[in-house]
Amino acid sequence: MLSMKTVVLSLSCMLLTISLSESGLAQPTGASATPRLTAPQLFPEKTLAYVRIDDMRQLKADLGRSSMGKLGNDEQLKPILSEFYGSLVRNTAQLQETIGLNLDELLSIPSGELSIALLPNKRGDISAKREKSDDSEKATVEVRSPAIALLLDAGQEISSVQVMLNRIHDSATEMVHEEKPFERLTLHRYQNPERRQQQFAYFIDDGVIIATSDADYLENLAARWLGQSSPEGILADNRKFTSMMARCVGTAGERPQVSFYVDPLEIVRQFLPRNAGTSMVLAMLPALGVDGIEAVGG
Repeated sequence: MLSMKTVVLSLSCMLLTISLSESGLAQPTGASATPRLTAPQLFPEKTLAYVRIDDMRQLKADLGRSSMGKLGNDEQLKPILSEFYGSLVRNTAQLQETIGLNLDELLSIPSGELSIALLPNKRGDISAKREKSDDSEKATVEVRSPAIALLLDAGQEISSVQVMLNRIHDSATEMVHEEKPFERLTLHRYQNPERRQQQFAYFIDDGVIIATSDADYLENLAARWLGQSSPEGILADNRKFTSMMARCVGTAGERPQVSFYVDPLEIVRQFLPRNAGTSMVLAMLPALGVDGIEAVGG
């Protein structure tokens, strides 16, 4: 079925090919001018990793003025790049069948902020167990992948996002779909009753879609989006995050167009099984000086 991973893959394809597109790509006017929350004000304090593009329209313009963008207008290179882009369009025809949009339509969607984050899994800890038989002993580890969260400002192109969501709805025949009113929002949740890890949830507001692969996060995200407090805190209050981002501000105070953040030790703590062996490994980290790596970002 079409899943959150498919949506993220589609966005990754968009980011990889956007620099090859013509300067005539759609430039939506964007969402409302009313100030809204950005990703650091929305995602929870214990976010494990994220990447954020502040303004996709501005990034497109900057790419057009960059050396890479100027190469696209070189008369000698233009036929080569056009052939490459055409080949890419042909090779992504299957993607169009899956999501209902061709590559050009997909590239035209983002008109403002785009952020993707990895969040701690809310479905329990990783478990490890040993099974003994007469002949051997077998250890099995059940790994639960991190949750994915997405903030996408599509502006006037939100109708294209709705096409993708309709494809999800049509293909999710084995999923249970629930709608829940939450003040002015409508929260959508899809979950496979037989496989709890197969789930997807989202809401749309003023041309912006907030989506997550773990539906348990959705209400807290919606509450923060509407300006309510949350017991989970926000990423902007994370000391490691703010310390890292403070080093990325330009001399005139300008914010970076693209930023990222990773908490490697928290990722290790979250996704290693909790047993005596991993406890010993974690206890050795201070002696090795590895615990001094609080975060990575830029």
